[in-house]
Amino acid sequence: MTTLQINSGMARQRIVAYLEEELQLSAVQEGVYAAQGCTIILDPLIQPDAALKIPRTLVSFTGEAEACRQYQQQFRLHFLSAGG
Repeated sequence: MTTLQINSGMARQRIVAYLEEELQLSAVQEGVYAAQGCTIILDPLIQPDAALKIPRTLVSFTGEAEACRQYQQQFRLHFLSAGG
């Protein structure tokens, strides 16, 4: 069993839409999605009071090593941005 994590700057709603619409996954409970060989967990990160508020979500991929790596890679490619 392995756990891989991404500290994402994407809004949680965008991540949920990706999981449900693109990957066709259903939440088994709030913020938890069961995929083939991998469980994906979304944890909102609490920001201290700051002038600039950026949404943060910790995305954890737990399960079979290869399945988790594939889902993590798909996630990174889907939300890849050149910035600017």
